[in-house]
Amino acid sequence: MSGEMLRRFLDLVKLDGVILVPPLCDIAWVLDLLDNAAIPFARINPGLDLDRGLCFVIDNNKAAHDVGEAILEMGHRRIGFIDGPESHTAQRERKIGFLDIIGSVAGASVEVRQGDFLFASGFEMGHELLALPKRPTAIFAANDEMAAGVLAAAIERGIDVPGQLSLVGFGGLAVSTHTWPRIATVRQSTIEIARLAGNSLIERDTRDGVAWDRVVTMPYELVTRQSMAPAVR
Repeated sequence: MSGEMLRRFLDLVKLDGVILVPPLCDIAWVLDLLDNAAIPFARINPGLDLDRGLCFVIDNNKAAHDVGEAILEMGHRRIGFIDGPESHTAQRERKIGFLDIIGSVAGASVEVRQGDFLFASGFEMGHELLALPKRPTAIFAANDEMAAGVLAAAIERGIDVPGQLSLVGFGGLAVSTHTWPRIATVRQSTIEIARLAGNSLIERDTRDGVAWDRVVTMPYELVTRQSMAPAVR
């Protein structure tokens, strides 16, 4: 949908509020149109411009730290990380949290590759990491789509997951449950976030003194599934 089409739609339907999910929640011209139309909006898991709208996020730094900690506790020391776009604030926080915990353990090393949150980049970067002379025994992909791409690359190369490679994604997307093995992930309470966002829009006019443009931090859960196993010595 173009900016002009969206503007006409907003003029036609006279919305009282909008909930934006990725990737719409990070498209500047969409936010501009809503601001210009004086339509309040809530954003679920935005990565940019967190001072615009009511933003529901998780502690991405801590969540990625927890992923790294779980990987290390399973004995993995050769680790791969597939990054997402650097322009994405949440992704930068994930990268910092993950690299910090890996860097704190003697003997642990991490190979970083740049992805773009799409399956194809996970597949490509997964092949690169798995072709290394000393390939990683665990890979953390910054979202579930890329993790599924890594899994496809491992299968193509005849590498057993989790026997020879542990794999973790991020986001709790449906794709993480539609593979075999199912992919470990950081699951966000999407239904609860959507409920709170909707209620916040409904109750907006009755909440005197509460700023609308703010960040609300929500809980997350590290879900360990069949794609994770202790490192083989």
